[in-house]
Amino acid sequence: MFKLYAGYNAWMNEKLYLMAEGLSEEQLKEDKGAFFGSIFQTLNHLMFGDRFLLTRIRDLLNETSILDEVDAQWEFEPGIQYHDHLKELKESRIELDRVLSEFVLSLNEETLQRSKTVDGVEIPVWVVLQHLFNHQTHHRGQITTLFSQFGVDIGLTDINMYYFEKMGTEI
Repeated sequence: MFKLYAGYNAWMNEKLYLMAEGLSEEQLKEDKGAFFGSIFQTLNHLMFGDRFLLTRIRDLLNETSILDEVDAQWEFEPGIQYHDHLKELKESRIELDRVLSEFVLSLNEETLQRSKTVDGVEIPVWVVLQHLFNHQTHHRGQITTLFSQFGVDIGLTDINMYYFEKMGTEI
């Protein structure tokens, strides 16, 4: 399931950035009243969320993995802006999606069940990973709404459309 989610995640991010490239810098950064204000800031927040959660998983696993490529020195302040321009944000997104996909391909049941106590609650890797993908989906939905305010239709975004496109069969 996580392999499907990672593929869908990268596919959707690619679609979002392709649509974002069709907007002006002013449109991308215009505060449209969304939770993070603009398309650009919401894309930035997704970068923050993924890096934060992947760093948590890396620390939880306490072993060498592809997640070591997630820079532990990144600041994790809510609202931090990692890049000023879409091109750099897109390049970081592509690289992070690559790391996430490679990590998911390396998973096994034992790794998914590893856990860490947070505030007195045992949290397994699979829960953090599920949250990462749900978080992405939630905010990408907000971004598609922001695109529609500019008259941009991103098209179909359902996971079964990704599956159909990549696997050649309809669910």
